[in-house]
Amino acid sequence: MRGVPGLSKQVIRRHAAGEIFSRGESYAREGMVAGLTLRDGALEALVHGSQYEPYRVYVTFDAGGVAVATCTCPAGGGAWCKHIVAALLVALQQPESVQVASPLAALLELLDREQIQSLLLRLVARQPDLADVIAGEVAATQARATPRAAPTRPPVDVGPIQRQMRALLRASYRDYDDYYDEDGLSSTIIEGMGAILDQVRGFVEGGDSANALSLLDAITEECHASQNDFDDSYGALGTVLASLGDLWAEALLAADLRPDELEEWAEQLAEWAGDAADYGSDSGMRLAMRAAQEGWHDPQIIRALRGEPVLTFAPSAVEVDAVAEPDVEEEWSEDEDLDVEEEWDEEPPAIMGAPATSLRPKLALIRLCILERQERLDEYLNLAAAYGLHRERALMLAHLGRTEEAVKAGVETLASAADSLALATALREGGHLDAALQVAEHGLALDGLRGALGDWLASLAPGLGREDLALRAAEVACTSEPNMARYLAARDIAGAGWPDLRARLLGHLRAGAGGWMSSRAQAEIFLHESLIDDAIKVAERDSYGVLELVMDAAITARPQWVIKKAIAQAAPIMSGGKAQHYDRAVSWLRRARDAYRAAGPADDWERYLAGVRATHGRKYKLMGLIKGL
Repeated sequence: MRGVPGLSKQVIRRHAAGEIFSRGESYAREGMVAGLTLRDGALEALVHGSQYEPYRVYVTFDAGGVAVATCTCPAGGGAWCKHIVAALLVALQQPESVQVASPLAALLELLDREQIQSLLLRLVARQPDLADVIAGEVAATQARATPRAAPTRPPVDVGPIQRQMRALLRASYRDYDDYYDEDGLSSTIIEGMGAILDQVRGFVEGGDSANALSLLDAITEECHASQNDFDDSYGALGTVLASLGDLWAEALLAADLRPDELEEWAEQLAEWAGDAADYGSDSGMRLAMRAAQEGWHDPQIIRALRGEPVLTFAPSAVEVDAVAEPDVEEEWSEDEDLDVEEEWDEEPPAIMGAPATSLRPKLALIRLCILERQERLDEYLNLAAAYGLHRERALMLAHLGRTEEAVKAGVETLASAADSLALATALREGGHLDAALQVAEHGLALDGLRGALGDWLASLAPGLGREDLALRAAEVACTSEPNMARYLAARDIAGAGWPDLRARLLGHLRAGAGGWMSSRAQAEIFLHESLIDDAIKVAERDSYGVLELVMDAAITARPQWVIKKAIAQAAPIMSGGKAQHYDRAVSWLRRARDAYRAAGPADDWERYLAGVRATHGRKYKLMGLIKGL
């Protein structure tokens, strides 16, 4: 097999978290990998594991190296699993074991229409799940090939959904303990509501707006009728109505309704929202009410869809702050009670100067989903620009193959590293590697956490001959969100330049790179480099989750510090007199004991322990626990 661009043992190690790499090495060494096949630029493999059936590994490549790696095992969703590691190691170290298969398109060219149809039917007989996949692809192909027409379907019976809703909402006062989990939310009710709304969503996305609105009307009436009986001590009804309101908004905007019809729905939704306000659960209905008030006939929306200049849709941070008085009603509606915060998908920031991507206008996102589904893509781009939804606009440009425009939008408008990574990934999936590289490189200087973007770019850049960029990306990833894997990855990429990079990275870590959430990673890296004093400084600054790690490593090198910290941690537990916490005190005392022994004569520890016995002698559980110390 021809070498995979950018693939090396170091690259594989960087993608495997924790001990996954060594376990994958063991699998490769023990012959657990079989059926390695390279077809159409993708590597397929069967890897035996704990189950009877082997797991299937599928890896795609491009000029930058590994593009996507998946596995059918339960762990094959995020970082590479041991099966992916094993398959790639065997392909890398034993290229002769990889069979190169003919391209699938070349094989299909040998068959006529009847033979292909027969082949598909045999495959479906063996794998019934393929039937749904094929049906979906056929429907999508037909939809693209034929003009859209609103489907006319008979009215659905709302009775079954009404009964499901009644059972869910009224169960809380019949069997309260079974329906509420320890986190305070009724997971049963929320999951049940999700299943019901999924049924309605099928009508919305299928273009059957009449039946969708009929079902939503019945569901909302049930919620309204049952809200006095429903025990909403933990706010589950608010969660339900928020999801319901989102779907109402989408159904109303997807329907081809006249302004007077929308006005009728707006009045009904206003009534429901008013009743739900007593329970603090009106946000979803108010969002739906706004959708009905605006529809697609709002003058600002019409201008935006045409790509004409409009008043800015996104209010400033002060305008959406809970403390400030909203001042945008005239632009959106005549309802003076409308709370402008309800349209936003995330809590708006309370300070000026927040990045534009922190605000996600729900109605705008819903409109974009509808426009995309209806293939009104120019209008999609215009509306996204009007709302300042730069990520959505850039991603759509990439999807449409307008690569230069997508790159320009990415460089000029995206405000976060996460958005740059999303666009760069889309460009790479479209085969535009140089464009992906350009967008990702720009993203390294943007706001937000840059660990994921740095990892992605450090993996892609070497295969495209940009080792310098890979090194910079690895450094940015490690300083933005430090962890041991990123530190070691930077070392692998740096090669002979590691001493200089090491000094820079350690300098960033000493300055608190990554903030308090990265304290453990900072300590782990310092301990890896045998920099005990630096690790101690981290533990003194941010002890939560770090202190035990550093103390265990410092027992021999800094015993006096360990003794001091261990006794300081144990003393309040012992004096508090709560027996259920004594085992925690003993764990600290064990560290003190080991540090005493490392520091000098054992009789120092005996004298200390004698003092503990004298002070806490009547706390029999504690004395029993420390008897062996």
